[in-house]
Amino acid sequence: MGIVLTRIDERLVHGQIMTSWAKYLKLNRIVVVDDEVYNDEFMREVISYSAPVGIETKVINSSQIDYLEMIKNDSKNTLLLFKDIKNVERVINNGYKINELQIGNVSSTPDRKKITNNVSLSESELVSLDNIIKSGTNVYAQMMHTDKRNNLTN
Repeated sequence: MGIVLTRIDERLVHGQIMTSWAKYLKLNRIVVVDDEVYNDEFMREVISYSAPVGIETKVINSSQIDYLEMIKNDSKNTLLLFKDIKNVERVINNGYKINELQIGNVSSTPDRKKITNNVSLSESELVSLDNIIKSGTNVYAQMMHTDKRNNLTN
């Protein structure tokens, strides 16, 4: 199947993904795309130990487009996971096409405006979101697979 879901969730690999999304999507692999995490050996190790047995994990940076192209349509069900919207924008700017993007959880901070119950974005993140949408990516918010999708493209 290849990449079955592209998602932003600032918590990265955590209980909700493991218990719900992994089962629902029948995941074989999780690929975290984050420049900061990629450069932090300790965090890469934490992520590799966070996934359940049987689910391969890999952390890459936003310039590793060749790897994304290679796994796009391979036989493993893969979750492409981003910590933030800036890394999604970098991947697209580096030439990788994302058809659909799910935003799961981006918490509220003083500089962020609430978009949905689980998604808050700053002004610069809203600009990035607009750029992502202009690239042709359909964007929606959805916490759990049982929740209704909240279209953000419009």
